[in-house]
Amino acid sequence: MNVLASRAREKCVVISSITSADIPADSVSRGTRMLRALLNFAETGKLGAGTLRGDGFESPFEEAVARKIREAGFHVHPQVGVKSFSN
Repeated sequence: MNVLASRAREKCVVISSITSADIPADSVSRGTRMLRALLNFAETGKLGAGTLRGDGFESPFEEAVARKIREAGFHVHPQVGVKSFSN
């Protein structure tokens, strides 16, 4: 699925015998949750919103990227849907 969604240049067509509602929202498996999110996106055209942590930036690199994105006229919300990174 990752390759399908990240490599498509114009569109993806999803054909499925199930809908996102057929998959429990509280599934433990990450892959199952991702399939549910993909099917939901295919149905609605909307991405699910991440959780705003409001923790700010974790590195100078993140700040630099955010600055460039803001200069391009977009709003930036740091650490959306991010748990943590381990080195």
